[in-house]
Amino acid sequence: MIATEKKYAYYPPEVPVAIADRPKQGRARTGQPSPRFVCRCVAGLVVLVSVALLLLVNYTAVIERGYELERLNQELAELQNENKRLQLSIGQLESLERVEDVAVGKLGMVKAEQVRLLTYNGGEAQVLAQGQDSGPSVAAAPTGRLAAVFATLANLLSGSAPAEAGRRP
Repeated sequence: MIATEKKYAYYPPEVPVAIADRPKQGRARTGQPSPRFVCRCVAGLVVLVSVALLLLVNYTAVIERGYELERLNQELAELQNENKRLQLSIGQLESLERVEDVAVGKLGMVKAEQVRLLTYNGGEAQVLAQGQDSGPSVAAAPTGRLAAVFATLANLLSGSAPAEAGRRP
């Protein structure tokens, strides 16, 4: 066998075809976007605007509620101050010294010389003078306990002797 060199043939490299020269696959481009693409873009834009408006309305409502809360807190503080002022006025007007001054000064009342207390305990009326027992109790008439109490009270206030309970003067 004879050894010979293997000869290689020279093949020039393939020349790449320019992208513009390639044959187009699918449909040909006309320079205008497809209607499907336009619809998708419009739908996306509508969704974005809707979300933005929803966030804006929500943010506005939160701010409005904050202002309303602040106004109500101020009103509450004013009402609490007025309530404290009125409680103080009530305390001053209900003081015993003021009541006595008004009774004596404006209404022309005089202090009692003798205090008579009338108590009613389930069927008996008792007259107490200055916190002491003044005598036996007056029994209620069978016509009614309330009538006996009022009759005894009327007799005591008029200064006359106790009348029979239930009888009209």
